[in-house]
Amino acid sequence: MPNQAIAVERPTIILKQAWAFCRKDLKKLGLIYLIFNLPLVIISFFPVANISSDQKLNFAQILGFIFSVIVNSWGHITLLLSAHKVTGDAGYSIGQSIKEAKNFLLKYLALILSVALIVSGFIILAGVSATIMLPFLLKINRILSIVFGSFLLITVIVLLVFYILRWSLSALTCVFENLQPIAALKLSFSLINQHINTVVGVYGLIILIYIAGLFPVMLMGIWGGLGQSSNSPFNLVATIYTTFINIVFVPFWTMATVVLYKKLKEVL
Repeated sequence: MPNQAIAVERPTIILKQAWAFCRKDLKKLGLIYLIFNLPLVIISFFPVANISSDQKLNFAQILGFIFSVIVNSWGHITLLLSAHKVTGDAGYSIGQSIKEAKNFLLKYLALILSVALIVSGFIILAGVSATIMLPFLLKINRILSIVFGSFLLITVIVLLVFYILRWSLSALTCVFENLQPIAALKLSFSLINQHINTVVGVYGLIILIYIAGLFPVMLMGIWGGLGQSSNSPFNLVATIYTTFINIVFVPFWTMATVVLYKKLKEVL
């Protein structure tokens, strides 16, 4: 039987299995999240970390952004490795996972940079095409230029969604298979391409769960008014609340991707 004919379990079953694994070791996984995220949350309340729309980036803010990317990446790798061990019934310590994650950090950061460059390059190419073609088409026919612009925009969105979905497990392939960025992207594409409906189902359900968890904050934002300053009481409460639910949600999301990855590997 060809691989593409082998069915993967339903999204609801994958999420139930992920939650069973996550609940078994939630204290450790939640603590890993806090170790890496809590310092970033605290830093976010300092004025230097906040950038207004009319403010230019300064050197300290650029360094802060790089630091945030590195810390988030290290934390994500640590959660992935820990979740992988939980699903394999292997023992681990938090310190062990943090130390092991360091070995994959450069490849992980290179993967992020590669995806950012590919996406940026594609958007720039589309922008250059629009800049060249639209003035020319406007001289011929305005409706034709609108049709071309709409077609170009839709094409960009569709292609970005197409590839980003299929590359969504590249962090796992990079870490678990110890692959370079391009190889990690290719393996992620191969894993997901024949099972895109299952992947979208898993992501869709977990996003709905997260939205449900954030509903109290969203309601408070509507009642309290949007566009408040970063240091307003509402934003403070929202940040604390979001951090609190992320102690559960982030390990759950990570575990769901690990379980999904293993299921897809079985039928590849």
